[in-house]
Amino acid sequence: MATQPQPPKPQPEEPAPERKTREDLPQRLPPKPEEPREDGMPGYGQPDEEVREKSLPDQHW
Repeated sequence: MATQPQPPKPQPEEPAPERKTREDLPQRLPPKPEEPREDGMPGYGQPDEEVREKSLPDQHW
């Protein structure tokens, strides 16, 4: 025989987790020179300036 469905038990309400804003967080340190950046700086897919200006050597196959 099937049992009667019981109404869901009310769960004890937990306080909502605290939300932090940028003012609450510590300030970020300035980026390191070798840290990758998205604006085309070396370290994000761009070679160094002195390497970028050189052309590839001729390859004799």
